[in-house]
Amino acid sequence: MSLETKLRQFYYGLIASLNLFKNWYEVSYSFYKGKDKIFIRLKDGSEGYCDRKCVEALYSLKVKYKVNLNLHFENGKLYCNGKEVSTRTYGEILFSCTGWEKDNNLWYNTQYDVKAVVAAASFLEVFRLNDYATYSVEGREVVDIGANVGDSAIYFAKRGAKKVYAFEPLPSIYEIALKNVKVNNVDDRVVLFNAGVSDKDGVMKVPLSVDVDESIVFKPNEKGGEVEVPVYSLDRIVKEIVKDPYLLKMDCEGCEVNVILNSSDNALKSFDKIIFESHSNASKLIKRLKSLGFNCTWKEADPITLKKELSMVYCEKT
Repeated sequence: MSLETKLRQFYYGLIASLNLFKNWYEVSYSFYKGKDKIFIRLKDGSEGYCDRKCVEALYSLKVKYKVNLNLHFENGKLYCNGKEVSTRTYGEILFSCTGWEKDNNLWYNTQYDVKAVVAAASFLEVFRLNDYATYSVEGREVVDIGANVGDSAIYFAKRGAKKVYAFEPLPSIYEIALKNVKVNNVDDRVVLFNAGVSDKDGVMKVPLSVDVDESIVFKPNEKGGEVEVPVYSLDRIVKEIVKDPYLLKMDCEGCEVNVILNSSDNALKSFDKIIFESHSNASKLIKRLKSLGFNCTWKEADPITLKKELSMVYCEKT
């Protein structure tokens, strides 16, 4: 992470702290210095302690997800909009403040008509921020690279996709995705693969188990691990798996570079729409797609991250 990005994160942390806490400077400084237990005095005068993941979640809720937060401490417990916040994980804090309920170990959100077996931030990115709402997928087929816990595959299926072919290389996250797809009753239209995707067929080593909160930013190619999973080339997916390629979605922590720069022209041109999250300067990727007849636009995916480091890119064949 560059110094520029760190300073920007500190700036947005200050803005969020000013809106959330009476002792805004103390909270911001403690968070920036890496303290795990942070004393908080809320706007209503109530006081308590949050760990780093709690403060980070509150920052994200305010800045990234733009949630109106009515916070209160009572008997050492944090309440958000009148409901007790489950502070066990980062994802549960986000869920607790955005209308999710939990019943028999299953989270559900009636506003979005979606269920989840584990609270994962990626559900908010997909369903609250609507990152994938740009193009209609009604009656069409989607290739979802970087399925994570199945959130985007479920989103596409619930919006009428005929079939979603979703690829997730991390075994523990893949297993959660299978459960999420099943509880949302879209397992007849979502086909999950415990595999990575690149420009060439092969194998990759990944950890057997990865924490859900960490999986969103996990880069398998850098870490290695205990188990091997297959890697499919985009050319193979187009030739052997998808029957009517329409939308290609990629959120795979860097794999989009190899897929876009090194896949064949025919494989990329078989799709009408391409959406990807760029983790580096997207200009080279956009240049390649433009050479194939795509028109691309982009938006900053996270206000706390510089555009050149993280952007959502939307490309449509002209």
